[in-house]
Amino acid sequence: MANSGFSVVRGKRIRATRVGNCALPIQGEGSTLVTDGFVTVNFTRVNKDAEDLEQTNADGQVCVADRTAPELKWYEVSIEFCNVNPELFSFFTDDRLVLDYKQDAVGVRFSKNVKVDSGVGLELWTGTGSEDCEIPDSDDILTPGANAVNYGYWLAPWIKEATLGDIEIGSSVATFTLTGITGSPVNWGRGPYNVVAMDELNTPGRLLTPMGKEHLHVQRTTVAPPEVTDGAVALTLPQPFFGDDAADVAGGEPAGE
Repeated sequence: MANSGFSVVRGKRIRATRVGNCALPIQGEGSTLVTDGFVTVNFTRVNKDAEDLEQTNADGQVCVADRTAPELKWYEVSIEFCNVNPELFSFFTDDRLVLDYKQDAVGVRFSKNVKVDSGVGLELWTGTGSEDCEIPDSDDILTPGANAVNYGYWLAPWIKEATLGDIEIGSSVATFTLTGITGSPVNWGRGPYNVVAMDELNTPGRLLTPMGKEHLHVQRTTVAPPEVTDGAVALTLPQPFFGDDAADVAGGEPAGE
């Protein structure tokens, strides 16, 4: 059996997708964006603490004792950017873009509003360590697709309540940090992109199973991350998107690197 684990080395790409309630991808113009202009992405698990349940009798002795299980509430997601993209900020916060005379986005006007019912689907690709390769035990590695490069694939389909952190302008390079929390992404389904292999030839396809109420998905994949886009670009959803007859392969997206 092939090794399904992977080490995480270096962030390569992130892709942001505009999503509605419960992570439903929003198709249309300016709905998806790929960048390598980030420094770090942090996922911090936030649990509802366990609660002790205890009842004493009339004599003061414990007659019932139990404990509730801790439960995931959400992940706090923090993304530090080194290359400011006004359109990407608007994905997370819905703040109004500032346009120049050519109608290109050149800035953002930050408001008091916080994006609650909609948000961003975030995908992150990482490299894997140099020791991730396995020693061949047959000539199967010579077949097409068998020696594909491995990547780490991280998916948080619904990040909401994103806000911009403190900004410091000084003699050092300024970075910008967005923070938000995850929600239950049941409307992401198998996603609108080709991110995993569908067969031994490494044919790119959608997630093999749809997302349920899991807030974070992590796996090893041999499908390369998408190329950086020139700002926000259009998204077309595969059809059918949901159900047993859902399309296995999404079309109309840029090829990987």
